[in-house]
Order: sequence, then structure tokens, then C-alpha cells
Amino acid sequence: MHRYDHRTPSPTQVVQVTISDQPVLPNAMTAMVWKEWSDDANSNGWPDAGEFGPVPMLVPTDLNANQGVYTLMMDDTSGDLGDKIAVYLDGTDPSGYTIQDGGSAEEDEQLFTYQLAIDGAPDLPTDAFAWSAGRMAWLHPAQPYELNVKITEPNGGSDLATVEVMLASNQGSDSMSIEWSFETGDCTTSSTHLIIDQCTMLGANGIADPYERDLNLNIHLRLGWNTPDLGDNRREPAILVVDRAGQEEMRNFPEHRWRFSAGLGVPEETVSLYLTRGSFLGDGARVTPLTPMEISGGLVFTETSTVPAFECQVDVLFAGQTIAAVAKEGVWSVALNAPASSGSVPMTWEVGCLQGQGVDTTDQETSVKWIVVDGTGPEPQEVLSPRPRAVLGGENHEVRVVVQELGGLDLASLELVWQVEDIETGDIVRSGREALELEGGAIDGLRLELVGDMNLSSITNEMLIDRMEVKFSIAGRDLAGNAVTGLNGNLNNPFLATWNMEWLQPKFTVAPSSLTYSRLLMEVGDTTSIQLEVENIGTLEGEIGVVFHNVNAAGDRTLIQRSTLTAEAGTLGILAVDWRTEEAGIQWVEATLDNGMTASGPTINVRVAEEPSFSEKVFGDVNPIIGSITGLLLVAVVVSLLAWMRRMTVNQGSKSDYDWDEYSSEFEDDDDFDDDDDDDGETTAPSAGESVVTAQASAASTNEAETDWVMGSDGYWWYHDKAKNEWWYKDANGEIVKHP
Repeated sequence: MHRYDHRTPSPTQVVQVTISDQPVLPNAMTAMVWKEWSDDANSNGWPDAGEFGPVPMLVPTDLNANQGVYTLMMDDTSGDLGDKIAVYLDGTDPSGYTIQDGGSAEEDEQLFTYQLAIDGAPDLPTDAFAWSAGRMAWLHPAQPYELNVKITEPNGGSDLATVEVMLASNQGSDSMSIEWSFETGDCTTSSTHLIIDQCTMLGANGIADPYERDLNLNIHLRLGWNTPDLGDNRREPAILVVDRAGQEEMRNFPEHRWRFSAGLGVPEETVSLYLTRGSFLGDGARVTPLTPMEISGGLVFTETSTVPAFECQVDVLFAGQTIAAVAKEGVWSVALNAPASSGSVPMTWEVGCLQGQGVDTTDQETSVKWIVVDGTGPEPQEVLSPRPRAVLGGENHEVRVVVQELGGLDLASLELVWQVEDIETGDIVRSGREALELEGGAIDGLRLELVGDMNLSSITNEMLIDRMEVKFSIAGRDLAGNAVTGLNGNLNNPFLATWNMEWLQPKFTVAPSSLTYSRLLMEVGDTTSIQLEVENIGTLEGEIGVVFHNVNAAGDRTLIQRSTLTAEAGTLGILAVDWRTEEAGIQWVEATLDNGMTASGPTINVRVAEEPSFSEKVFGDVNPIIGSITGLLLVAVVVSLLAWMRRMTVNQGSKSDYDWDEYSSEFEDDDDFDDDDDDDGETTAPSAGESVVTAQASAASTNEAETDWVMGSDGYWWYHDKAKNEWWYKDANGEIVKHP
């Protein structure tokens, strides 16, 4: 009798139990019997405590032996096929010790249980072998697989003596057999290529009971990395079952033939590179030194693209280092940094968890990314326009810059950044960003020309009253992410150029000879008018202060007057002041503008005032020669007039005192006499006129001889010796004096 067995119903069902004891065998033994049809009080189909009834057993005849056979006889024909009988023993030896290993009333602790049944052979259905995930053409190492084996046993799983599942029944060297035992409930294997994780005999409602007819052996297994790859040869599963009566059933499953592959690989299409800065190239990326990066990818069994269910190490080889990543659920990633030095560095990867027959099927030709480390940003070389030192107005200006970049410009990131600053305060008045365009198609080269507009129309004329300057720089990066530098790679000053903006302001200037006097010959106490011409060459109306000083030969300065001049932009302003001399000697007037510009008038010699001579008293400031000639002419006119008046008076009186007829002869004589006198007078008068004419002619001849003498505004005659650059004048006495 097995612990769980089956028997045909019989009125004299005999069960014999061998008991060992020393020195004497028990003289009585009771079998506690439970019959399902009569004792199952709770109708659960299994015995429980309190449901057993005692049945005395027949004792052996020789109680002094070490072993004895105790016999239980009972009639079980009252039960139906399928009903169960459970028995455990209760008794003591003469010494009072309770029987050991005789079972108990507790669940599944009985000594034995049998079922009323007719012995039948096991059966395997056509779908007895089935993978839980469906048919498997390929199996891989370390992958968990679930296998279900369906068995039909009329007497329950407890009647199965052998259950053998062969995964490779056609391979004589190793059939990869799995055996299940009812007694242990476990599966075992003698194959070194199999790993059994779990084995359970299941029934309709979970774990099968000993008398479950329809069984499902559920096996969780894995193949080892050492499993041979037989190439194109396929392994064929088979199942063998044998009951205790020796009845067996075996079935092969050619439709479930399978092949083994331990090839793991990283598919190229699953690899992704992530950059914190820089840009991607066709076969990699261009980055700056020490750029943080991340690379990720997938991991699959190449033959089936099955994701490994286990964790697997993937090694990334980059810049002389091996960085390990762990693939979980077929996905791996690793963070790394670009090298500090510039250059082109390959990045490759490989499977690092292979064992035994494992093969890395990663494509070695495509499993590489070239990382170009570029540590130099785009370097502006030259600003073509606006030209250096140009003065910019408030309008749009085209900016052209030559840039050097060997790795390639990121055109979308390039911008022209400009700002207008107040020179005095440093405040930013206006700013802007404009897009830059590349002339030509090449994004790398030694002379790349960038063009953009700098729109300064927001700067109004009212703002241009203040001094302002324009600065500009280029914002952007190359394909590696390096920012645009300053001019010729300058990292400290990003501005490429600075221009002054048009400054609307008055700007006054004077010419050295712009200061004149109304008189050059002066004596102490005389006053002359000083006239200064000041030109506003600026762009705005304004005013400026002017200080006039009298400067003598010793360098002493005396303030004459301070005045203010206002002038429109681009006009000439005239400022006039009076100057009264206070001392004798060589001196001049100097005008100083508030902007520091100066102008000096002619140097003059101021004389001490003298007592006027007779001619000066008579003629005053008139030239004595001209005055003398004029006086002679006046005397001649007066004399001629007096002579004419006298004649008229004489003629009138003679006609009234005498009778013309009586004294006609006398009058004729007198007339003749008068005519003679008149003739004499007429002869004399012309002489006077001739003398005047002669004087005038003499003066004219004198003037013709002295054509370089000119009359000045001061009433003096002046002569300029051009050879010696000297000035001469005639003083009040008519003497020629050299001007100091």
C-alpha cells in the first residue's frame, strides 16, 4: 500500500502494517478509519479530526519478535468508485509508549489513503507539450521559459510512477530530460544545460490533489549559457509517463522542434546619443571639451529580437576608458564626458555579460560614433563695414564681418547684438538683436563673411545731443557649441568694433587773423573797435563765451571784456567790443574762447599823446600837403572873386557919373585903359589857376611815384615793404616811420 493508492472495492479488504518494537510488540493496535461515504461530516471530501472511527487490528502471534504484521480487514463495498478511505494507527506498547509514524487525524497526516477505483492507464493528449508563450522556434540562454505538460491519469497523479519531459529527445548525448516525482512534488534533471526554477503539478483548481485525473505539469526553466549551438539541427521534445502498474504513454512533438542561439547584440537603430551642447553629425557629434553626454541603446537576442529578461552589462569604450552600463529590460544608458583636448575620438560599445556559448552579434562596422571635440569657437577676423572710426547716424547700417570657423557654423544661432551707450554715464540707451546671414554655401572656412543690418533708427536727433557710441558683438555658436569669441579669438572683450555716433553740438572755431581793429595808430586814451569773427562749424546752434585781453610786450594781461556769442550751425558770428588804451607801448588784443581756442589781433605801438603843431592845429588830422593845396585853391578863388566884384563896381559907377555921348571919347580912352587893366587882370588870374593845377599835377605825380602808399582808416599813409615784410607810415610831421 502506498501512502496514496487506489483499490478495487472488496468486502474483505485487507491492509497489513508491519510494526517494529523492542523488547515486546504491542499486544493491541487500533486502526482509526475514515470512510468518505459515511464519515465525512463536513462533506469536504477529505478527513478531518473527529471524523475517524476505531477498528481493531489483528495482532501477530509472536509478540516477542522485533517486527510483527498487524492486519486490518474491512468491507469497503458500501462506497462508490471515487470514494476515499483514510487510516491512521493508534496504540501503545506494553511500556506505554505511543506508536511512532502511525499517522494522525491532522490534514494529510494519515498513515495511508486509498481510493475506490479501477486501475487505468495514463494518457497524453496531442497538445500535451506547450510553451506558455506559444511555439518557440528559438530558445536563448538565461531566458525564463514556462512549459505546460498535460497528462490524463484515471487514478490520479499519485499513480504516476514516471513523468519525464525530454526537450531534446532526438539528441542521444543529452536529451535534456526533466523528471517529476509524485512523492517529492519536484522536478529534477540530469542535464547540465538546464536550470529548473519551479515545477508544480496543477489540477483544475490549483495544485493537484493525489487523485486529480486531469493534470498539468507546469515547469519554469532556463537554458544555460553552456548549451551547445547545433547550428541548423533542431531539438525535438517528447513526453513519457508510466503508472505504478507499468502502463506507459510516450509522445513526440515534432511541431515544437527548436534551435538554440546565444547571440546577443545591440541593434544600431536603437543607439541614441544625447548632448547637452553641440550638434550631431552623420556618424557622431561635434562637441566642446568636457561636454556632458549620454548614450543609450537596446539589447536583444539577435535571432528573435527578444529582449533579455535578465540584467546584462554593456561596455562603452570611449577616450581610452571603458564605462559599464547595465541593460534592464533590454535598455541601457550611460553618462560620460567628452575629453578635455580637441580631436576626433571614436565611441564604441559591446555586450559585456556573455558566458559560455554567448556571442556578441553587435555589428562592429556600424557600432561606432565619432565624437569630434572642438575647443575653439568661431573667431571674427575683421569688420569690413562700417569702416573703422566712422561716425554713425540714426539710420540702418549694413554690417559685414569676416569669421574663421573650421568646424562649421550653427547658422540658426548667429545674431548681431548691438547696443548704444552714453559715453559719459555708460548707460545703455538702445539695444537690439538682428539675424546674421552667411554669404556663400560653405559653413566652415578661414574667411566666412557674415552680413546683417544694424537698425539705429530708434536714435532720434534729440538723443544725439548727448555723446554716444555704438558697440556690437556676435552671439551664436559653432556646431560643437563653442560660443563666438571676440575679435581674433579675444575671450575678454566680446565687442568686435565701436563707433561714435553723430554728436549734434555746436563747435566754435576762430582763424588766427579773425580779430581786427578799426584803428592801428593809437595813442594812450584812444578807443578802437575790436571785431572778432567766430564760426560755428558744429551741427547745433549754440553759444560760447569769449574773453578779450590786452597783452603788452611783457606778457601782462588786462581784461578788456567778457562777451557771449550765439550762432546757428554752419554760420559765422561777429562779436565787436571797444578797446580803450590805457598805457603806451607795444601791445595787442587776444581773444580766448571757452573751448580754449585763441585769436590775436595785430600788434600796435600805442604812443604817448603830443602837443599838436601849428599845421596840426590848422589842419588837424588832414594831410598837410592836401590841406595846403586846398588852401591855395581857396585863396585863388577868393582873389578872383574880389577882382571881379571890383570891376563890376567900377564899371557901374562910371556909367552913372558921365554922359556917354559927351565923354564917349574919354570913355573909349578909359575903356581902352580899363581894357588894358582887365587884360592885365585876366592874365594874372589864370596864373593863379595854373599854379593850383600845377600843385595838383605835382601831387598827382607824387602819388604816381608812390603807388604803394595807401590811406589807412586811421588817417595815416601806409607803405608795405613786401620784400622785408615791414610796414611804414607817415606821422603827423610827414616823417616816414617804421611800424614796430
